[in-house]
Amino acid sequence: MCVDPRTVEGYWLRTPEPMMAAVLLYLMFVVVAPRLMENRPPMDLKPLIIAYNFILVAISGYMCVEVGRLTLVVLSA
Repeated sequence: MCVDPRTVEGYWLRTPEPMMAAVLLYLMFVVVAPRLMENRPPMDLKPLIIAYNFILVAISGYMCVEVGRLTLVVLSA
């Protein structure tokens, strides 16, 4: 049997059991979680989402400035 050398060190890739266990746990969560949450009130995530959006806008603006600055440096050289 030919073994891919890239998968020798990977725990999830050595044998199929860890990956099958992860998939089964995921499927159990997908089935059980809605049943656990059906009688609970919904969470108010609006402030968290607004903060998240502001952070993403700031990071995107920073990346645009950096790309523009690096482009000018490369073009002027």
